[in-house]
Amino acid sequence: MPGYSADAPLYFYSIPTEERDRRCALDADTCIVDDEHYFARGCLEIPVHGESEPFIWGVWVSLSQTSFATFKSARISARFSAGCPPSCHSIRAPRT
Repeated sequence: MPGYSADAPLYFYSIPTEERDRRCALDADTCIVDDEHYFARGCLEIPVHGESEPFIWGVWVSLSQTSFATFKSARISARFSAGCPPSCHSIRAPRT
């Protein structure tokens, strides 16, 4: 089943290309702009009738600095406990 996601949050693209290296820190799951705007990537798993795999929609959410720090801390803990970094933090919709 195909999915959909963006490589960065929309706000990242509002920063002029020539300024992004200086103003933005972007990795696969997080983005910080101007040390003021914090974003985390997650995945919504949506069941599709007649398909065994869900449709996965990658989304970026804006977080407060405190919530972002909590998110980063949880990611680090997950790496150590699972032995590998999570590539996407999933929210699954129940099958009906």
